[in-house]
Amino acid sequence: TYTGNSGYAEFKNLQNFLQSTYNYNAGSFSEFSDDFEVNRINLKLDWNPGSRDQFMISYRLNQAWRTAPRFLTGIRSIAFENTGFKLPAITNTGSFEWKHSFKNNFQNRLLITYTHQKDDRTWLGSAFPRVTVIDGAGTLEFGSDAPSSLSLFKASEWSLLNIFTLEKKKSVISFGLDLNQSSIDDVNINSF
Repeated sequence: TYTGNSGYAEFKNLQNFLQSTYNYNAGSFSEFSDDFEVNRINLKLDWNPGSRDQFMISYRLNQAWRTAPRFLTGIRSIAFENTGFKLPAITNTGSFEWKHSFKNNFQNRLLITYTHQKDDRTWLGSAFPRVTVIDGAGTLEFGSDAPSSLSLFKASEWSLLNIFTLEKKKSVISFGLDLNQSSIDDVNINSF
């Protein structure tokens, strides 16, 4: 049981006041959930056109959405639903691999990969200043999740791996190239 001075009627009155005065829907104060959904796609094609060549192409997509409360309602606080945040995240990854065997125990492996990730966190409902009301021994929270006002993370990475291997009697000699290029853009601007 909530230990503050207010009860169900006052919470409902506050909710109605915010809606009628500021056209702000604070969301439920009695129930909300922490939801997580994900969709994944994996595609892969292997092709061996001859005894000396192997090709592999793959693509992976991961789309995830999370809707969660920022603060949990408990005995000392009541948090309205739209104090929470939503976080959609999308990751795309593609790769190409070619393995080739030459004569005289000489092989080559070429691997090219690309990954792109985007996470765009935002508040639930419409924008509204964050408000904390001291209610005796308890608190009431409503308004947008401040860290979610602008939080955008984008990252991409290219990678190229090319390894030559030579087997000579009991020895294996490998040499090659491993190149990586990464780009990260992480924007966080608090509001209110």
